[in-house]
Amino acid sequence: MENRFGKLEKFYEEVNKLSSALIEKHRDRLKYKAGCFSCCVDNLTVFEVEAEYIKHYHSDLLKKESPYPKGYCSFLNNKGECRIYEHRTYVCRTQALPLRWLEEINEEELVDMRDICPLHEEGEPIVSLKIEDCWTISPFEEKLAEVQNEFNNKPFGKNRIELRNLFIKIDLVKKIKASHILTRFSYHYYLLGAGQIEGYLIKIIFRVKLNSAVESL
Repeated sequence: MENRFGKLEKFYEEVNKLSSALIEKHRDRLKYKAGCFSCCVDNLTVFEVEAEYIKHYHSDLLKKESPYPKGYCSFLNNKGECRIYEHRTYVCRTQALPLRWLEEINEEELVDMRDICPLHEEGEPIVSLKIEDCWTISPFEEKLAEVQNEFNNKPFGKNRIELRNLFIKIDLVKKIKASHILTRFSYHYYLLGAGQIEGYLIKIIFRVKLNSAVESL
């Protein structure tokens, strides 16, 4: 059976290989570790192919667990660690590195832009780093866009998905189920009526069945 994520995984392999070389080169200045999540921002959107990749490997997590509170990435756990690290998105694989991109100021001028996590600023100024010592963003974003187009060629903007929205709304589902149970048992209570069984006994039966059903959600 063809692996529908084969091209994405090859892309990740290339990113991992090249980023590992840069991580080693900047080992002295990079201070991130498990539980460091200052760069794990909320409201991050990704291409549909990356979203489907996460859903494929983490369906139980998305159905049974809750997202991290708003303000940081929804996939953090209570220790600030990534719950999908092995299958994390492209941007998460390069976030700690000195980043570089070209920004168009006008039709005739491009400016070399640099950025790095504030925790890693100590050391040689990133504006002084050689081009090959930075992660140049554009070529890899273009490659990822090609992977997305082959996966599902939707118009740009409609192929972006917010990570937090991948989670099933567990609380809402529970409320819907509980509402359904209340309605169902209230209906049975009405059908029985006080004429068949004493009202007190009916209330006890109803209460026990309802509590048992809610606890099973």
